[in-house]
Amino acid sequence: VPPTAPLELSIYEAGATGDAILFDNNVMIIGWTDAEKGVIGILESVAIVNSSDRSFVSNVEQTGTMDFLRFSLPPSYLNLDVQSNLGGGQVVPIDRGFGLTTPIPPGRHEILFTYLIEYEGSVLSFMRSFPFGANSFEVMIPEDLATLTIPGLEVIDSANIGDTRFFTVQGRDIS
Repeated sequence: VPPTAPLELSIYEAGATGDAILFDNNVMIIGWTDAEKGVIGILESVAIVNSSDRSFVSNVEQTGTMDFLRFSLPPSYLNLDVQSNLGGGQVVPIDRGFGLTTPIPPGRHEILFTYLIEYEGSVLSFMRSFPFGANSFEVMIPEDLATLTIPGLEVIDSANIGDTRFFTVQGRDIS
């Protein structure tokens, strides 16, 4: 079926650097745990903004550079699944997480990923880094699932998602 209106096609030149990329909002939802298997299920939603008028293209050949779109994960993660409204590219495993080779055109984009974290006993501890910083980082956990301690983040509220009440903490302006 032909389009009823003229089609507009935007083409962006590559050339944006990592300085143009901002993680606007990162929400981590700790959804469930299976004590028998020793795993916790996590869902993360990340809003990324490219403030440049050019596309950002990750350079996977140069490790250690900030011009590589990467996401920090705990060392014991399993079953990573990444979804995005960006087209093309690949998910690349890296030390302590994963990277994306997907070009990031100007504007706001969403990346959603799920994974499991293995744990033993009754305590799970891990570090989180933000290579591109973040305007906001929220962690949500069902109130009856576990006790959450995150230094530097403040309690913002509790909210219902379906039949589950979630405890929420937030950090802002993470460099």
